Amino acid sequence: MKVSCTWDDVKSLLQDMEKSLISFTIHFPIKFLQVAAQMQTALCMQDLG
Repeated sequence: MKVSCTWDDVKSLLQDMEKSLISFTIHFPIKFLQVAAQMQTALCMQDLG
């Protein structure tokens, strides 16, 4: 998944993935999106680079 072009959509992607069935194959992407969302909040910026 390429998130670098869609930093504004991190939170909505995370919500959509969390609603789907949790399986091992999507566990890592969910964790990645959670961390990205937390970084956006902590740094008060959408574009993380």
